[in-house]
Amino acid sequence: SDLSRVEDLAQRVADGLADEAEFAELEGLMEEDRESRILYLKTQQIHQDLERKSARGTLGTDREPAEHDEPIGLPLAASSLRFRRIVWIVTAAAAVLALFFGVWFAGSNEIGELVEVSKAQWQGRPPSEKLNRGRRLQLGLGSVELRLVSGVRVVLQGETDVVLRSAMEIELNNGQLFADVPDNAHGFRVTTSGMDVIDLGTQFGVRIGATGADVHVFEGEVEVESEDKSQAKRTLTTAQAAHFNPRGQLKNWVAPDYEGFGAPVLTPGVISTTEAVHWFADPPSSFGFTEADSVALVLERRNVLLEQPLDVTFDRHKRGTNSAYDTHVKVLEAGTRVDSYLMHFNPSVRLGKGPGGGVQFDRPIIGVIARGDQLRSSDAILGLPELAYPDETRRGLEGDSEALDVIRMEGDQMGVAFSGQETGLDQVRILIESRSPTLLQPQDK
Repeated sequence: SDLSRVEDLAQRVADGLADEAEFAELEGLMEEDRESRILYLKTQQIHQDLERKSARGTLGTDREPAEHDEPIGLPLAASSLRFRRIVWIVTAAAAVLALFFGVWFAGSNEIGELVEVSKAQWQGRPPSEKLNRGRRLQLGLGSVELRLVSGVRVVLQGETDVVLRSAMEIELNNGQLFADVPDNAHGFRVTTSGMDVIDLGTQFGVRIGATGADVHVFEGEVEVESEDKSQAKRTLTTAQAAHFNPRGQLKNWVAPDYEGFGAPVLTPGVISTTEAVHWFADPPSSFGFTEADSVALVLERRNVLLEQPLDVTFDRHKRGTNSAYDTHVKVLEAGTRVDSYLMHFNPSVRLGKGPGGGVQFDRPIIGVIARGDQLRSSDAILGLPELAYPDETRRGLEGDSEALDVIRMEGDQMGVAFSGQETGLDQVRILIESRSPTLLQPQDK
């Protein structure tokens, strides 16, 4: 049948085996038949799900990774590299066919289906398996998972009221939804009475309450557009969450609710970041990557055993601001295992008063290195192995009487306010106690 041929061709595209003639044949079949288009999108979504499972190390298991699962410190398996190639090829194919998809999404009444229902109780008429444009879903209890023809996966949980406007837009009137958006569906939108949440490549959640709405970003970025046009658009990134009032104005920052939305924990050790502090999942290739209003937070190393005592600027007992950076020395004992994070701001892009924000970890901070000499001496054991760290005279934070840079610590949280000078880099190395097991290294017998 034609559908069997579509499935064969879609699999060959995903496996990187299709030639130009097969691409053309697949495109022709999808132009002629809506079911062929839906089948192709489902195949694409399956392979993207496999890629995510491969990246998390959960292929062949029925569980999501635990919060502190540690990847094996060995080269990527050939299967993982194959899945990366799959995603690249499928994404390229989707780009070629994007014009057709836009017409199909706009013209088709059927925009998705129910793929999983768990203990669901409906208010009003229960939906059928196939979902049409404009369908209102009123869930009273339980949870349901929707798969839209755009490839977006949506999970509704608890008492939730939504309207399916299209395969690229859902109106959320009450309750909460979690959205997992593939690369080819960037621009997916969740609308509320006071604002729009627009996907920029994410896994995110939106929750409506009596005092407004919460937006939680678990991976990637979203843009929040308020109904109040005098308000600037807000961009939230990985590990950020915020509460907005009914008119879409940001009121305060909150910690992302991974458990409440059933979202995977993709940021090891970090619960949340606020304001100008942004989590960078991919290690930088250099230190010129921050913008004028951005403070980068990156994971350097995990499960490092301190074989010698380590000089730090502040230890777990420090509370307060930035006094005496230049002379302050505390010591972490040998035998301590630590995870290392670097907070970085390039002050040359913004002189004078700089950006500020905060970070909360999933365990208390045991040491902070804010002096340049201490940063340089700890680069070899705590820094990223592939990165050449700068040898700046004024690297670190300034601790003079004018208190140009400010840092505050309290338990598992740290706040910073940077001030840009003409030379040097504002950097802070943050150490938390490792919970990772000792990993087998390639050279170990």
